[in-house]
Amino acid sequence: MCKGLPGVRYIRLTLPTSQGAKLNLGIEAARGEIIQKLDDDDFYAPKFLATSVEHLPKRPGTVVTRCCFLILLRNSPVVRHSGHGWKPGGAFCFHRALWRRQPFRDADRSTDSLFLQDHNPLIVRICDVEQYMVVRHGRNTLQAVNTEGRAQEVDELFARRPEYGKPLSQLVPRNDLRFYRSLFRWRDRHTV
Repeated sequence: MCKGLPGVRYIRLTLPTSQGAKLNLGIEAARGEIIQKLDDDDFYAPKFLATSVEHLPKRPGTVVTRCCFLILLRNSPVVRHSGHGWKPGGAFCFHRALWRRQPFRDADRSTDSLFLQDHNPLIVRICDVEQYMVVRHGRNTLQAVNTEGRAQEVDELFARRPEYGKPLSQLVPRNDLRFYRSLFRWRDRHTV
């Protein structure tokens, strides 16, 4: 989707590589001093990047993320609200200097949690739910979270979250709508 766009560097790996190592390769290849982590399967509204940078203090020991977000679960057209108090890794924005101190660990799971653990940064959470939507398609890396002192399966937890009140068609640009609606029929086309 980004290959061939001006200013985009496309890196193709030929060997299996951990999620943490891929993040580090991408950051090494980036040119800027501000890093915005984006997950390829999530939705980011047009003002997402500008809002992240506006909230990022000059202090390199800070990570900006979101307090709340929208959720789209496969096989369901209902958009849900996450509730408040989150710090999703798919929305991390930070100074390259923070990453230089300690890059992402060479791990396939929990890379975002480990990054926070390694840095213990000041966390700035933006509460603007329509800027970020987590898309759960069945093959996401995050499968369980610890809430209320116990591990819970993520999709089951998210399925219990309240409906947001706006349909997907009012949240996603028209040219992207077909892709996100295709998730409703995921089970019909793929083995789960």
